Amino acid sequence: MKTAALATDTIETNTATSPVSDFTVYPLPTSGNVSIGFLINRPAFVKASVYDVLGRMVASVFDAMMPAGRQEFRLETGNWSSGVYVLDAVVDNYRVSRTLVVVK
Repeated sequence: MKTAALATDTIETNTATSPVSDFTVYPLPTSGNVSIGFLINRPAFVKASVYDVLGRMVASVFDAMMPAGRQEFRLETGNWSSGVYVLDAVVDNYRVSRTLVVVK
């Protein structure tokens, strides 16, 4: 399905010194909860937000210092409008973006 392929869209910077790996968002497309997971190789400050296609922030997922290891979060999208959203996460100075597709 074409929309599911959007789940692999990624923008990553500073890949040589990345403190984060295995960044996953599923299921996609979604109509309810989305699971967000990633592995941090050292303690790091993590900030993640979701934006709509107009660049408006629709959710702040987390904004905190996190320990090294696997991190898992759930994001409720059930009350969002159908459409395309961008999950933007910054771990120290490393940025990862994933496309979320919400369907009703």
